[in-house]
Amino acid sequence: MSANNCGYRLLGRKPEGLEIPEFIGSRQWGGPDLQTMRNTILGPPLALQNSGERLLFEIENGQKLVGSFHADNEEDRPLVKNLVILIHGITGSEESASVISSAAYLISQGFPVLRLNLRGSGPSGKTSHGPFHAGLTDDLISVLAQLPEKYRSRGVFVHAASLGGNMLLKYLGEAVGETIVRAAVGFSVPIDLKATEQKLMEKRNSLYHGYILQGLKSQANLNLAREGYPVSVTNAALAAESIYEFDDKYVAKIHNLGGAENYYASQSATGFLAEILKPTLLVHAENDPWVPARIYEERNWPEDKNITVLLTDDGGHAGFHTQDNKVPWHDRLAALFFDLHLS
Repeated sequence: MSANNCGYRLLGRKPEGLEIPEFIGSRQWGGPDLQTMRNTILGPPLALQNSGERLLFEIENGQKLVGSFHADNEEDRPLVKNLVILIHGITGSEESASVISSAAYLISQGFPVLRLNLRGSGPSGKTSHGPFHAGLTDDLISVLAQLPEKYRSRGVFVHAASLGGNMLLKYLGEAVGETIVRAAVGFSVPIDLKATEQKLMEKRNSLYHGYILQGLKSQANLNLAREGYPVSVTNAALAAESIYEFDDKYVAKIHNLGGAENYYASQSATGFLAEILKPTLLVHAENDPWVPARIYEERNWPEDKNITVLLTDDGGHAGFHTQDNKVPWHDRLAALFFDLHLS
């Protein structure tokens, strides 16, 4: 247990009015790897009742991102809660178990929800070229601008996982206060991309590394059939033997980022956090096998700023499964946090 005996440590600002539930790690799914793999093995803790309504968002060069929209069908009923946009992590999509479970819980709490597929991911793989990268904030800007006015006018919340969380934080730092995002939650976010890449390259993470790399290559493979897409660059991606090489020869090349080192340095959220003005909650596990906790522990999180960090004893990467509730801890926190900032 942490020093406060609640299963978590608080860094940065303590949100006024937020009742933080105790984190009681799952006995059956405890530890870094079981927490991380639970959803892969068993599927989402909560299921959606329907697939939602398809929405398309135009981005550059005629490409489109695809989202699944879930909301009350009663047009005359007044909107009570703000829209929550869910952003997945690396190799993920709207069908990721954590996205499905988060959507199901937030819908049950009265929130309209948009499950967004980033560039080249899930259904967006057919309508956009990919790859997305950790700092591709222009795409998020386009989505926010094209939301139905009913939701734009009230402001929205964003709930983002892992690499999608880095994009969200970078966006909030760039936007400062000029955004319709009212509050944000990120979990298991690799705010330092280089440190995360080095962590994933550790020997104990070889299976994770291989799994992620294969997923990235599957997304890249879709581009071989696209007319005009640089075949040599895609072939380099498919031949990559590490995530670093994939980022260096493919992601950075496609997005003119000058190589993996510059990509990691220029797009990491850590360089943008100080400028965030919107209420932001970050949840991270001390035993995350992918993203080192030290990048949170070694940073100064001033209490007079707008970011709250909760470091849990257990939780793995994007797990946060507890003994006392089938709803993952970060989702329950997100709903409570968003309730504090309703229009």
